[in-house]
Amino acid sequence: MGIDSLPWQTSAVAPELRRKFLLLFSVSLLFLTLLSINLAWLNPYGNRAPNFRPFPDKVLMWQYDSDAWGNFWSAVYFPDYFRAVPTRIERPAALVPVKIIGEIYYAILRLIPVGDNSPGHLKTPKKLILAMAMAHYTVKFFLYLVGLWFFYRMLLLLVSWPVAMGASIILLFHPWVIISYTHFHQYDYQIINPIIMTGCLVELARREQLGQPKWLLLTLVSLLTGFLMLAKTTPVVLLAILAILLLRGRVVEMVLVIAGNVIVYGGYRLFLLVEDIPWWSEGIHKANYGKMLIEPLLQDGVTALITKTGETLWPFLVALLTYHTIWMAFACLGIVVLIRQKAHWTIPLFALLALGTTFVQALATGRLRPYMTSDLWFITVALSAVAVQWGLRQGYLRLKWLQWLTLAWIVIGVTWHIHLPWLSPAEQLTQNQPF
Repeated sequence: MGIDSLPWQTSAVAPELRRKFLLLFSVSLLFLTLLSINLAWLNPYGNRAPNFRPFPDKVLMWQYDSDAWGNFWSAVYFPDYFRAVPTRIERPAALVPVKIIGEIYYAILRLIPVGDNSPGHLKTPKKLILAMAMAHYTVKFFLYLVGLWFFYRMLLLLVSWPVAMGASIILLFHPWVIISYTHFHQYDYQIINPIIMTGCLVELARREQLGQPKWLLLTLVSLLTGFLMLAKTTPVVLLAILAILLLRGRVVEMVLVIAGNVIVYGGYRLFLLVEDIPWWSEGIHKANYGKMLIEPLLQDGVTALITKTGETLWPFLVALLTYHTIWMAFACLGIVVLIRQKAHWTIPLFALLALGTTFVQALATGRLRPYMTSDLWFITVALSAVAVQWGLRQGYLRLKWLQWLTLAWIVIGVTWHIHLPWLSPAEQLTQNQPF
């Protein structure tokens, strides 16, 4: 069950399983989209008013995240908006698809003689605002569909298809995934980027195992990785992948992945230079990422670093358990199962490397909120699926229990956002505590 001994012949997913996947997850994502655009009715943030309402006269797509305004207009007026507000200069790849699809939607909406197209926010035509809002959710829909497909394919190498389906649903309906899907933000990429990167690595391994050409695909994957990193900087899993490639002696592949990131990043910097837009990074210029780690080290030496590490460890574990909840216990059992079955070291080591890089990220940024561990969510769910599959084979669990557990998790994920006392959308607007 390691990377070298996986049943690669099953990774060419059978047509009936593809149909099951497309039907189940298209319906699931449509439900998630409808839930997200109407989330205000659940009173998701208690006594806080929304930060941004794309349509002031409608309770649709209300945004409670403080970055939603800047993210939305960065896409609408890409790249000119960067000249006034540079917040999202470092994440253009998340904005470009929204911009392109939104312009297509706007061209269609303008042909329809129904609806108000008078100036709205920032004197922007209301149909353009609607088109861009629709584009945000369109991109999210297909991003998650692709990410879940990669996740599902990887799981089929480890577990049966019912377990893989259930695990994919559990991954999708985490409370944080739901709120990430709701907001005009790049949180989605922090969840999906690691899945696509890892899925591409597994696909490359499959092609090599089957004697199929891989170099063209590897080149495309390296460029795709660079593109995803420009959507949301998610170094945790990428560093773990590079470490695995290095440990397995795949230096050429590792260099190509790095080169792909450099080429994409360099191309974008050249674009900014041509547009005369100065580079700006929120993490570096505003949040001072890295300084809280480097400065004590330079001033007080290794002792300060050790002290800082010790101080960070407990809050990091609390954040990890808060986000991953009971599934962390299942994941630990999944690692034990893989080790006891004499699986190749790659899978458990990959999980531990990703955990280690996540801790280093928390140490360097000083951000110990639970969502900062969301890069690991797909690993937690995958290892939990291995544990559940083992329980089914041993007779400790029944498939019907998994179905009820999946349904219960959906209910928890949705109801998590209901805050009491419940406030209607109109009552929320009377609150004076927006983010």
